[in-house]
Amino acid sequence: MHTDAARVRSRDRCDPVPVAASVTNLGDTRVRNFLFVEHHPVFGGPHNGAVKLSAPLADLGWRTIIVSPAEAASAQERIAEAGVPVAPIQLHRLQTSPRGNARLITSFASDVRRLRHLIRQHDARLVVCSGLENPHSAVAAHLERVPVVWQLIGTRTPMWFRGAVAPFVRYLADAVMTAGEALGKTHPGVVAFGQRWFPFYYPVDLGAFRPDEAQRARAREELGLSPEHVVVGNVGNLNSQKGHLTFIEAAAKLYSRRPDTRFVILGQSHSTHEEYERRLWRRAAELRLNLGRQLVVRSPGTRVAELASAFDIFWLPSVPRSEGAPTVVGEAMALGLPVVATEVGAVREMVRDGETGSVVPPLDPDALARTTERLLNDPHLLRRMGAAGRNVAERLYAPDRPAEIHARAFQAAEEHRSLRRTRRSAS
Repeated sequence: MHTDAARVRSRDRCDPVPVAASVTNLGDTRVRNFLFVEHHPVFGGPHNGAVKLSAPLADLGWRTIIVSPAEAASAQERIAEAGVPVAPIQLHRLQTSPRGNARLITSFASDVRRLRHLIRQHDARLVVCSGLENPHSAVAAHLERVPVVWQLIGTRTPMWFRGAVAPFVRYLADAVMTAGEALGKTHPGVVAFGQRWFPFYYPVDLGAFRPDEAQRARAREELGLSPEHVVVGNVGNLNSQKGHLTFIEAAAKLYSRRPDTRFVILGQSHSTHEEYERRLWRRAAELRLNLGRQLVVRSPGTRVAELASAFDIFWLPSVPRSEGAPTVVGEAMALGLPVVATEVGAVREMVRDGETGSVVPPLDPDALARTTERLLNDPHLLRRMGAAGRNVAERLYAPDRPAEIHARAFQAAEEHRSLRRTRRSAS
């Protein structure tokens, strides 16, 4: 029920795309706009979640407009292709480089002004701030007296930073959402939000992500894999927090004991991580994993469901301080794949150890390889885990369920912001 995609302007422009009127009547349902603000320009879990939730949230009275940095990366194109309005603007973010963070500081006020303009332009009735480290949209919404829902979606920031930002979250946010319960317990002050704290998991398109033997055969042929190969795969943008180095180290260990295994990484490159990629492929060559043979690497674009169908087992090798509740884990389970994942973020809430897969320590390629070898030696257990994962995905990750949680969070935020206004008027 969402509208067609708005046209994305050329990459050297930073003014927002025009979208439809702010309030639309869809039958008897009055739909209000909200802005979902994500500062990272490469399409990832938060973008994917916002896209997948746009239609069920429209059914519940909320129309999604995704705000994305106007940079030459994948997010704008992927969002527009999905038919969701996208507003690209100049938007800075916390980075690892001092120069990048200097720009973040000097541009903060202007970024907030641009976001305030977007709120007014689209008559946004609520703003979702994605991520702890970039509070621009929360500040802009607060200044516009618009309800703020702050989503804490990962564990990359160190604890001292979470503690330092916690007072701002308590002051600016009308409701808090966390990717899984574990994140709420590791971010100071979240539990104190009480009934305004909403743990959630990202949605999965269960129609696209489903076991399909014919698609499995096509994907294997496309990736150069034979029906006899045991395929271990991962989906994740090529950056250090996704743990691809652990993947490669574990792959070499498993391959030495099971030469019938092949390994696939479906991940998108980005110019800021070129040296990291070079280091990965050098290490693979040192361990005699030949690219295109034992190790296949592809950028999947919009075809994750198709290509991941080639897998027999899914690996999530992410490093400490990285994930929240990774969408790719839910997608793998929906495909009927056993998941062997490192214990990061809320992964243990998603992967039921011994039932839908196994959880191993992070940065431990030996544990990843040994655990997988044990599973491969028990095909009956593998099939049972895959079927159990599909059942869990159907119960927890169908888009309607997280959409309802979002709608409840939005209502709580509206009520809290209204209470703030009443108190301000009375004082």
